[in-house]
Amino acid sequence: MPINKNIIDLTDFMPTIAQFAGVSQLELSKYGIMDGQSFYNQSAGANTESRSWSYGYYFPFPTAPTEKRIYVQYTMYKLYDETNHNYFFNLQKDSLEKQEFKAVLSGMRN
Repeated sequence: MPINKNIIDLTDFMPTIAQFAGVSQLELSKYGIMDGQSFYNQSAGANTESRSWSYGYYFPFPTAPTEKRIYVQYTMYKLYDETNHNYFFNLQKDSLEKQEFKAVLSGMRN
């Protein structure tokens, strides 16, 4: 089976687990508004539509502001906000985010 490179967000896990468990949408709605999208069909190998982008906010230690991570990404690029120096990565060429994609940013930092 080929590797699925679709974007999955943390919010997608609850609706996916609920679908695996056979919980109906009506029953799931009792827990409030769900921003997540089930990736149940993707895990079964179906070629289905997935989310086109993802927003992330990670701030595990409020006493350590340098650990804050806010970003937006889609399958090609990932951009961190100014608290992370506007780092910009080409995820197709650098999925581990080792080298900042500077070609586009060089003209933006003036």
